[in-house]
Amino acid sequence: MTNKQFHPILVRTCTLNKHHFNERGYMITSDLVRLKIASYDKGGKLVDFCEDFLDHAGIEYAEPKEHSERVAILAEAIAERTDHDPEKAFFHGLLHDVGKTKLPPPLFDGHNFNSEDEYTLVKTHAQVGFRTLENIDLPAALCAGLHHNVCSNGYGIPMEWIPASWSSGYIEDLLEMTTIVSISDFTSASTRKTKLHDGCQYGCDLKSILYGKFFHAHNFVDVAIECLQAIFPLQAETILNRKFE
Repeated sequence: MTNKQFHPILVRTCTLNKHHFNERGYMITSDLVRLKIASYDKGGKLVDFCEDFLDHAGIEYAEPKEHSERVAILAEAIAERTDHDPEKAFFHGLLHDVGKTKLPPPLFDGHNFNSEDEYTLVKTHAQVGFRTLENIDLPAALCAGLHHNVCSNGYGIPMEWIPASWSSGYIEDLLEMTTIVSISDFTSASTRKTKLHDGCQYGCDLKSILYGKFFHAHNFVDVAIECLQAIFPLQAETILNRKFE
């Protein structure tokens, strides 16, 4: 059984049955993510960490967990369409916000932040995520640390933390992968009803905001919107028609 609403790459490596779809015929995202982890599993610390992350996050960090699952699926699809490594995009997307699970759970219950101090604390999740992953998978750690720092007015770890011994081509691939994850992150986060903290200076619709924040990656933005419409059509209809302020 496959879902015609779903981008073909999402199901190519998974064995699906009726239990993986809800009553409206849409894939249950958490089930798809578990299937894809299993399909990509070649052993190693990263896969084990992903399983532990999902088990832990599902208890106290339901919103970050669901968001990370959407980011993983969207980033994978964008990578496939732009000749990047879809497996890396999937895992980097899944773990991009792992630092949030080291911060107090009430910060991520869906409320608008009550103070600048609260928002400042939330922004530490990028560096915390890097520290959490650096001895497990350094490229994934750098993506977690840099995914807010590859766009305008970003934050996170400095670019200087990328090893100087890496080749320029490898670093370029890492930054492009991180940009894919960052665009997926912002797109998924736009489904929340909370107020945007940055981006509205570029416009009031999602595409204008993404074009402004990722002025160097309009091709990725265009593909991200196409993938969003193919994979998450209900959410796409809502956020592409939303006026941000």
